[in-house]
Amino acid sequence: MEIIDNHICKICKKSYSSYSSLWNHHKNIHKNNNSTNVNFIPPNSTNDIQKSINYNCRYCNKIYNKNKSRWKHEQKCKVIYEEKNKEKQLIEIKIAEINKEKEIELAKINKEIKLAEINLELKKVEIIASSEAYIRPLGLEKKIH
Repeated sequence: MEIIDNHICKICKKSYSSYSSLWNHHKNIHKNNNSTNVNFIPPNSTNDIQKSINYNCRYCNKIYNKNKSRWKHEQKCKVIYEEKNKEKQLIEIKIAEINKEKEIELAKINKEIKLAEINLELKKVEIIASSEAYIRPLGLEKKIH
């Protein structure tokens, strides 16, 4: 197995497997060595930031490192999202229909209650009117000739 060492210290010729390892070596080992003109950019510089741009799926926010990978995923995710959205809309329509039916039912029940209350009031009036006829003392009724 061959190890590829692309990152070699220009001062001591030691090799590293990653740029960040070489940068740490230079920062810690050669920190007092001002005689060399080796300029190191820290590993989290703009170069690495440009490499680490994340691409989020518009539908599920899954993160991808490559725009093409995100695009491929979005083609599948879009179909799923649209199906879920259609299902959600159908459910909302059904709920609205059920709510409308319940409102109509409730209106009918309220109408029946109002009619029952009116009938009850009419019966009370009839009872009061008939009881007043029985309460009048005898002999005080108007005589019709």
